[in-house]
Amino acid sequence: MIDAILNRWYKWSRRWKLVPWWPSDTRSMCQQSLIRMLAVAMSQRLDISRIVGNLAQEHRGFYRWRLLRLSKRLGEGSSLIEALEQTPDVLTQDAVLMIRVATQNGTLAQTLARMAQQHDEPRNRRQAHLRQILIYGSIIAVVMTPILLLILISLVPMLLVMVSEVADPDGDFVIPASLHLLNNVSAFVSGASLWLGIAFVLAVVLVFSPFARMVRRTVSRSFPSANAMGRNAELLRMLADSVDAGRPLPAAVSTLARYHFDPRIRQRLLLVRNEVEQGAELWDSLAEARLITSAEASAITRLNSKSASGWMLRRLAQWKREQFDRRCDKWLSLVHPVLIILVASLVVLVCIGFFEFLIQLTQFVSKPHFQL
Repeated sequence: MIDAILNRWYKWSRRWKLVPWWPSDTRSMCQQSLIRMLAVAMSQRLDISRIVGNLAQEHRGFYRWRLLRLSKRLGEGSSLIEALEQTPDVLTQDAVLMIRVATQNGTLAQTLARMAQQHDEPRNRRQAHLRQILIYGSIIAVVMTPILLLILISLVPMLLVMVSEVADPDGDFVIPASLHLLNNVSAFVSGASLWLGIAFVLAVVLVFSPFARMVRRTVSRSFPSANAMGRNAELLRMLADSVDAGRPLPAAVSTLARYHFDPRIRQRLLLVRNEVEQGAELWDSLAEARLITSAEASAITRLNSKSASGWMLRRLAQWKREQFDRRCDKWLSLVHPVLIILVASLVVLVCIGFFEFLIQLTQFVSKPHFQL
């Protein structure tokens, strides 16, 4: 009894010393570490549940909780693919689907080894950039919020009261429009401060909780064309794996049509599968479903050997992925300047309001008829 308590305390204290409180790894790096551990466990025929459980001790937060759930499901006898599908966000949806296809092909160990060697550096870079933007925005919010609340709730109403007491009824003193705008903003903030606080708390909960996955999926389904090129690239890569494994492509398309996570692509793959079963050409059906272009279908059809087809599919997948990464990087590069412009616009508005007020007040006080 005492030995068990001391052993448990030792493990807890050791984890407290080794694992950083603020993890520096992005979600992409954490998922890549899991893939590497799975590849080692499959190649060396180790206990996957124990490997995943030990890996969970190296992480904190929600990802550690997901790894512990994955280890528990594996320990209860679930297969690897079933445990991964029942543990959302422990791997990307593309990675889980690729493991599903590899399980159907019988090439799970080879696929995991190849996935362990391929690191999605653009995705990791984007996540690191988003984390930096989040930290920058949080610091700006912590610094600016008390100052703006002091200006909007205290100083602006005080200035308006002073103007009403000093200005004469003839209307010589004109309150600037920018100060009127600040007064309207202060009235709105004062009246809706409770709701704004609740909205801020909900936003933090959505960002730092499992509900963020639901938000990402909802946004992704609302804008399907934004991720179409990236998902088509992963689709071609999985078809290339099936070609290299020697599995018939109609069977691979049937598997993807059954298990693909994107409803739009799943529906199109079902149409392709039905057309292929009726005798249509696979690549022409994929082109008609707008999963590949007609030129790509023509180029793949002209290839004679399976190795050449697999090579072509991988090159097309790589090209589409690079195009998708460049487009994401371009849009992501606009987030930081837009945030800076918004903060700068708010500061400029406050400065203009106060400077115009001071100018009007100086001109009014300098008139000969002014008396206190």
